[in-house]
Amino acid sequence: MDFRHLRSFVRIVDLGSLSRAALSLHVAQPALSQQIAKLEAEVKGQLLNRSSKGVTVTPAGQELYRFAVAILRQVNDAKSAIQDSATMPAGRVALAFPISLTAALALPLLQAVRERYPKIELQIFEELSGTITDQVLVGRLHAGLVFDDGQLQSLEFQSVLQERLFLAVAPDSPWAQHQSVGLKELPQIPMVIPSPPHGVRLLIDSALKKIDVRLEHIVAEINSLTLMKQAAAAELGATVLSWPSMAQELEQGRLVAVKIERPALVRTAVVCVSPSIPRNRATDCVLDTLVQVIHETAQTAAWRGVKPLATKWAAAGA
Repeated sequence: MDFRHLRSFVRIVDLGSLSRAALSLHVAQPALSQQIAKLEAEVKGQLLNRSSKGVTVTPAGQELYRFAVAILRQVNDAKSAIQDSATMPAGRVALAFPISLTAALALPLLQAVRERYPKIELQIFEELSGTITDQVLVGRLHAGLVFDDGQLQSLEFQSVLQERLFLAVAPDSPWAQHQSVGLKELPQIPMVIPSPPHGVRLLIDSALKKIDVRLEHIVAEINSLTLMKQAAAAELGATVLSWPSMAQELEQGRLVAVKIERPALVRTAVVCVSPSIPRNRATDCVLDTLVQVIHETAQTAAWRGVKPLATKWAAAGA
């Protein structure tokens, strides 16, 4: 199977158009169509549906796309691995963070990688945990930092930190005067929280179920971090957040963080990689740096309630 044809196919799917893909790849559209025809003949199936509005992917095309992305990434990684085998690690590493961890970790990681490994081109994305795991599995990302929701069996992963969640309230809320609040008291508090199956909501519901209570005053179900913080600051209801996800609002005095205790609400973050796609040296260097950054950041006042769980990334063969 011709790698050039695979690259062309992936670009067409990504852009949703033969003409735009042809421009991007600097080839004539008839030549591009011929490449796809050869690919379809080779796999003995139609890969694309063509119309005046562009192209869509057939079920067979979706399957090939998933493999093509992983294959092309491995080819690029192999080239980088060979080139840097006796020199400084080099190449592109694509890594994603969940929204609530980006502010605390992304910039320190960028700075550390730039200082230690100047030949590594780091790509950082901010996504929902579910999107991150899907993209790691198909090879779009080299690795992802996600919260463990108990559904990571298809991935290889390593726990790297535990993070405590807090009750976030407006400064004028009566709950703002409390040093802590018991978990069993949450049903008494008007809440603005995510809807299921958001990870935080599942964590809250599961913890409350264990003590045989449930939330009774849900003012609104909001799946936007920004809007949840705005609603809590406007005294529409309290919400549940990690420290770094509201650090700016805490510093500005727009929110107050109250400990949730008896028991605490704690979630675990893991670094996940695909078990079927070989990792290159650059990826292992970036992930080891990430673990070190987590340890360093956890020592600062800007990230309370966090406990590092790993001292180094368990590289392939380690």
